[in-house]
Amino acid sequence: MEIYTAIQEIGDLVASEVYKGQNFQSYLKRKFSEKGSISQTEFDLIERLVKLFLQSLTDNEIYDLWKKTETGSESIYFNKFEPEINSTKSELGNELIDLYITGL
Repeated sequence: MEIYTAIQEIGDLVASEVYKGQNFQSYLKRKFSEKGSISQTEFDLIERLVKLFLQSLTDNEIYDLWKKTETGSESIYFNKFEPEINSTKSELGNELIDLYITGL
């Protein structure tokens, strides 16, 4: 899986949520374009959806996707080893949240 595909799948999860009576993804895009930020509550919901996405992946898929992120590729280059799966999930989750939000 490529990073772009992962972000699309996260976008699909976000779009499936209803927030304040609206499609959550549309709401986020409008709010972000108007204010340039989102609330902590909205961030927490995105984080929950990213964690849900990560639960759908196998450990090998998580490692492979993590290696394609900036953090993962740098870590492999400098450290020559993969961290344990929980650290990898956490780092990957943070990267995906950042990529999703900056893509709004």
